[in-house]
Parts: sequence; structure tokens; C-alpha cells
Amino acid sequence: MRPPRRLAAAAVLTPLLAVLGVPDTVPSAQAATVQRFAGADRYATAVAASSATFTSAGTVVLAAGTSTVDALASSYVAAAFDGPVLLTGRDEVPAATMAEIERLGADTVVLAGGPAAIGPAVQAQLGEFTVRRAAGADRYETSARLVGLVAGADPDTIFLASGPADAAAVGPVAAALGAPVLLISPDAPSPASLGVVQRFPNADVVVLGGQRAVPEAVASVFGADDRIAGADRYETAVRIADHAIDQLGMPANGFGLANGSGDLADALASGPVLGRVGAPLLLTSTLLGPHVAGFLADRAATIPDAGLVFGGAAAVPPAVVEAATTGVGDPPTAAPPPAGAVVDYQLGGAYVPDPAVRVVIRDRETEPAAGRYSICYVNAFQTQPGEADFWLTQHPDLLLRAGGQPVEDPAWPGEYLLDTTSTANRAALAEIVGGWIDGCAAAGFQAVEPDNLDTWTRSGGLLTRQGNLEFVRLLAARAHRDGLAIAQKNAAELTAAEVAAAGFDFVVTESCQVYDECAAYTDLYGDHVVEIEYTDDGEEFFTAACAVRGGRVSVLLRDRDVVPRGEAGYRYEWC
Repeated sequence: MRPPRRLAAAAVLTPLLAVLGVPDTVPSAQAATVQRFAGADRYATAVAASSATFTSAGTVVLAAGTSTVDALASSYVAAAFDGPVLLTGRDEVPAATMAEIERLGADTVVLAGGPAAIGPAVQAQLGEFTVRRAAGADRYETSARLVGLVAGADPDTIFLASGPADAAAVGPVAAALGAPVLLISPDAPSPASLGVVQRFPNADVVVLGGQRAVPEAVASVFGADDRIAGADRYETAVRIADHAIDQLGMPANGFGLANGSGDLADALASGPVLGRVGAPLLLTSTLLGPHVAGFLADRAATIPDAGLVFGGAAAVPPAVVEAATTGVGDPPTAAPPPAGAVVDYQLGGAYVPDPAVRVVIRDRETEPAAGRYSICYVNAFQTQPGEADFWLTQHPDLLLRAGGQPVEDPAWPGEYLLDTTSTANRAALAEIVGGWIDGCAAAGFQAVEPDNLDTWTRSGGLLTRQGNLEFVRLLAARAHRDGLAIAQKNAAELTAAEVAAAGFDFVVTESCQVYDECAAYTDLYGDHVVEIEYTDDGEEFFTAACAVRGGRVSVLLRDRDVVPRGEAGYRYEWC
């Protein structure tokens, strides 16, 4: 192995935050200094990171903001030209991105991806610049063509990744050390990728990810010298950082944090920024995670207590930043309710549960059930009956409106939908609803059930799935900070990636037997499912649910109005 290539002395010795300018500060036990790069959207976040780091750049790499997979090798390329990675729409360069390219004084723009990712209209919009497009038949050939843009390269290390998270995590290392990143298929070697590796026969080839990500048979074709892998993407990112510092000579002048789920747009933009000063990227979720916490604790004496955060509070919650900078780690993990336990749903009013009941769900304005695992119901996405005046008079700007009028839930007249369409609104709503969650914790509840997650399906197209998910991520972070588990409520269409990004711990579903959705929940949550069937749908659905899942998951039957025991219409059974 040849001696590792080192960063320029100025980049090694200059403290991270001095390079990046005057930071925002976050008080902590260690007086850590943190800079958060965040904008109204991913495009603005990338611009914020670029503008704080680069005073000028002759070349800018432009990646698709809606499909980042083509650009996961771009940190190496951007760093080779000493420029940033910015994001664009498919058919138009956002105004903020265009303004940043012009501020940098760039004369060349590299498009990372083909016309399907970055359309011809974008190239036309960039007519005043020299445009170079790196595009192949697939993501593997595209990454090889990106690497090929760097003339005269002589890398000591080449990284191979099949998973987007692993490729994003190694971006700062690739940028700092001039080490190309190639996306490869886990099924068969791409000729384009093989061609790059064969062009640099003296480079060490390092595979990222375990055997499922890159099977040994594929790794051996590339002549892999080493493999970096963890139990998941978060541990793999930590091991990449360890390898870069301990084996490749990358300095650690701080650390970066970015959300490790979704399409990794914020992580992608972090590569040239962190690489420029020598700081590894650590991936987080709604929690800091034990692997990241352990890495920071183990290296507390050698890594400056300074961090860069990429993305807003929904992507990297303040509690995660606090855990990283204070060294106290995440709060204790909140346990979901016991799987298969007998559950009573007491939203219409509290009453003494049956002795067999182990879990009780009650409204946030009532007390938890003594001696039972208690779940706090919060109407988080629309107004609660009787609270319309509070919203109309004190927070009218947080109500969704059409034609100037608040939008009602068509199924529940008098309940207005909350407006989750903007970052500012989500933050303001999280302060209000988060206060209710704090109250649930203070009262002694063990979990929270934020209802009406799926309001985007009843908003006439005014709300979006993404907006609601970003809002619930803020609520999940608040719940976890308070030591509460948090439930997904309905919304069977959510994917495993969306559930993981949101931070849900279990699910409460209504009428899934009626709508044939129950398997969608058990596929994601196993037995941590609370299933409520209602009498007005027909008791045969409850009977069928009991026959299939009773005793394994919590299945109960309730009257639609969930009235207290003793009132007319009360009905409650379990199996």
C-alpha cells in the first residue's frame, strides 16, 4: 500500500468552523459549536452549505434534487474542481441555485445524470455556462463517467458501493482524499465500473457494505483489498469514518451530521464541504444512535468539539444535535406497548378498565390509567372538536385554507385541517403539538398516538404526504426526547423507508380488516400492532380479524363513538 494522500496543510490545521465562518452556537455541557445548514427545501440547504464554504468556484456539480442516486459519486468530482454540489429540479434550476452558481463565478457546470434526471430545459437554462454532462445507461455507468471527468487522477483508494447510504457516507472521505466512489450492482460487475478500477491498478479497492450489499463474488471480480461494513447504514458510516481516520490519514477537524434515510439529498451536498476541511459524515435518524454516540465518545479527545449539521430540524432534530454535542447520548429508548396485550380504547371518556386490560388509550386531557401501559391520544393534524376557536383566534395562519376559508375534514365536519405545507408552519405546529406531547409525558403516559396523519388524502390535493411526514418526524423527536414511544396512526400506504425516517415505534390501525390493509402493518411492525375494528362496519370483520391475528396482535372491537362504559351504545370486546 502506498502512503495515503494527505490534505493540504491549511485544510488540515485550520479549525473547521474558522474555515466556514462565524457559526450559530448551541449551548452544551462541552460548549460545543455547531453550524446548521438548512433552507426552506433541499435546494436551499445545499446553497446554504455552499455559500458558507466556497468564496468562488470555477466548476459546480449539479445533481437532481428529486433523484440523487445518479450523483452519489459527485463529491469526489466536485472536490477535484474545488467546488460544491448543488441541486436542481428536473426541468428548472431553482432561483437560489442559479444565484449561487453566479455568485461563485463558475464558468462550468457538470450535470450528474442523464435527461431523465436532469432534463434538457435545465441544460438550456445554463446556456451562459460550459455544460458537461456525465450520463450513462444506468447509475453504475453514470458514476463511472463522473469519475472519468477528473483528468490526471492517480488515486490511492477506490471505494465501491451498491447502497446509496454507504456511497453518501463516504462522500466527504472521497472529497478529502481524492478517492473515487463507484456505484456497482450487487448482481454483476458493470463493465464501466470495472474499466475504472482497471485504469488504476495500484489503487486499493475498498468495498462498502456487507455481503448482501456487495457479495464476495462481485467484490473479488474487482480485486477488492478491504471491506467496511456495519450492522446497518449508521454503523457502516461510523466504520467508514474510523477507517478514513485510522487507515487513510484523513484528519478529523470536526464531524458532520445528516439524516441517513430517504434520498440522502442533504448528505450528498455535505461531501465537498466536509471533505474540504477533513471531517467525516455521521448518519442519524430521529435519534443520534448508539454507533454515532460511541464514535463521538471514543474520539472526544482527538476530534474538535465542533459539528456541521446538514438539513433542518425535521431532518436532524435539535435533540439529536444536543445528544451529539453534550456527550449524554440519546434519551432512554421508549418501549412500545407489549405485543398482543389486551387494549382498551377510551377516547370518549375514561373508566376503570377490565382486569384483563394491560394497555389503555386515552385522550391527552385525561389521566393515564393507573397500573397500565397508557397511550396518550393527540389530534395532531387537525383540530379537536371544541378547539376550533383556539385555532381560529390564536393561530389562524396554521389552518389549511382554500379560497381564504379553513378546510374542514369532510368526514368530520367542524374539524379543520392543519397546514403542514411549509417548513415554518411545521415548526410552529410542532411547538404547539409538541407541548401537548410534553404534557402527556409529564402526566405519566408511556406513549403517544398522533391522529390523522393521513390528512393529505382528504385535503383535495392541498396537503402532501411528504409535508405530513416531515411534521410527524418533529413530533417523533419530541416524543423520544420525552421518553415516549410514538405510534403511526393508519396510513397503510407508508413504505418501510418512510416509517423508519418518521421514527414510529408501533402502529394503531382502525378497520384494517374492512379495507384489507392489516398485512401492510404487520409486515412493517410485526406483532406491535393495535387493531381497532368498529361495530358499525359489521362485527364479522372483528370475528375474522380474531381468527387470523387474535392473541398475536392486539385486536379489539369498539362502538364508533367510543363512549364510556355505562352509556348508551357502549360496546367493547377483545380477542
